[in-house]
Order: sequence, then C-alpha cells, then structure tokens
Amino acid sequence: MHIGIFTNCDIDVGKHKAETLKKAFTERGISAEILSVETHTPEFFYAVNQSFDVLVALGGDGTLLNLVSLTAGTEVPILGVNIGRLGFLTEIEYAAFSEKTVSEIVEGNFTTESRMLLEVAANGEKYEALNECVVSKGSDTRPAKFQVKVNGKFLDKFISDAYLVATPTGSTGYSLSAGGPIVSPDVSAMVLNPICAHSLHARPVVVADSSEVEISGSVASGFVQLVLDGRSIGFLQNGTDVVIKKSTKSAKFIKLTDQGFFDKLIEKLNVWGVTKVDEHHKG
Repeated sequence: MHIGIFTNCDIDVGKHKAETLKKAFTERGISAEILSVETHTPEFFYAVNQSFDVLVALGGDGTLLNLVSLTAGTEVPILGVNIGRLGFLTEIEYAAFSEKTVSEIVEGNFTTESRMLLEVAANGEKYEALNECVVSKGSDTRPAKFQVKVNGKFLDKFISDAYLVATPTGSTGYSLSAGGPIVSPDVSAMVLNPICAHSLHARPVVVADSSEVEISGSVASGFVQLVLDGRSIGFLQNGTDVVIKKSTKSAKFIKLTDQGFFDKLIEKLNVWGVTKVDEHHKG
C-alpha cells in the first residue's frame, strides 16, 4: 500500500503535521509520501495513479478542493483531514487522527462516497470543479451583463457581479452565501445562482444534473473572469461561451464515521462565524 499526503508545505504547521502522519503510516510498514500543493501537477497524479492507494488531503477545504482538481478521474479515494478553520468537506479533524485511523485505512475498513463534478468548457479548454463554476466581473468596478441558457433555451439576462453554477456539494459554499438553497449531495441537480443581481426577480434556480448550462458575460473592461472552486482560471473575452455540465468523472471520498450530511450542517455551519464572537463576549 502507498499513501500520498497532500498539504501546503510552505506552511510550517502543514509540513510538520504531514511528517507526523507519514511517521504513523511508516511505523506500520506502510509506504507514505508527502506531496506539496506548490509543486505537484495533474500530470504527476495521472502518471502515478496506480501507485497511490489512498490520498490524504491535510489542510482545510481549499486543500481538498485543490487535490480534487489535480486528481479528477483517477478514482483514488481521498481522506480529508482538517487543520484549517471550517473543514466542511473534510472527514475528520487532525486531533482525531489516531492509530485506529491508520488501521482502518490499512485494513480497508471504510466506505467511499462519490461526489459529482462539473465539466466546464471555455475557449477550447476543459476543466473540472467540485463546488462551483463562477463567471465574474473580476476587478471591474461596474457590474457585468450575463446571458444564461439551459439546454439551448434562453433562461434570462442579468446585470450582476457574477453568475454561479454549483453542484450539491458546492451548495453549502459560495452559493449558500449568495442566498442559494442547500441541496443534499445525493440529489441529482445543479444550482444556478446570480450574484448580487440588480433585479427584483433574479432568484436561484435548481435544474437537473443532466442539463447543459451556457453562460456568456460582458463587462466594461472587455474581459470576464472564470473562477472554479475559488481558483482563478483566467480571463475570457466578452461574449465567450462558458458551457457547464455534469462531468463523466467524479470525486471519491473516504468515510470513516457514520456522520450524515445534516449532522455536519449542524456541527459546522450552525456556529460558523458565531462561536468566536460569543466566546469573545463571554471573556
């Protein structure tokens, strides 16, 4: 068995804790390798796909999203271990990682959960995203104009800061902050959500995951920005079509507990951004 531990090695805490996890595996006679966020590419993961049995994303949600973008389609299961702040997508906290965790991974005593990915096509290039695709006005100070089609049929035009398409997994992220609905990950759907639209009728729309969504935007600067899972992919000329649909690839996550989606909602999001304020006032 070969384990890959993916973390931000530029941060001392990430590097130190990755070394600790590596030692926990090697003491059991399991080969483990630390992989750096900064240096590894999709080509690396595809080339060594068969050599990794499990990948550990050690960090927060951003680290896990980064790893998914690099490994989409490899089918290697990912265990999210949180050393960040929220860690909504991760499976366990770093403090909970123990010899039992190592044993469960080594013995295969876990289940896996597949999550839908988006396939995003623009300018002849294709990308995958776990959470969302955002077409944005970028740094332009004025809102952009967007036209949206679903399955080739006109949906609406919007004057807004951005337009977002989210998976059920991504419905608890940026889309939620923008007033979108929470969608259980076992629902076959996508969320379409205008961001800060200058309109009384603009509302999020939920469509089947078999839909094909087409977004084109224009802004005064001449270029809109394409952002996937919080990562800027680049800028597109006004009028460039961005086509989003369900990917044939998926992300596979390791589950070690029986914590359900709604349990995690209550644990993670119910107090997110509130707990520290309350503690401050108590002090």
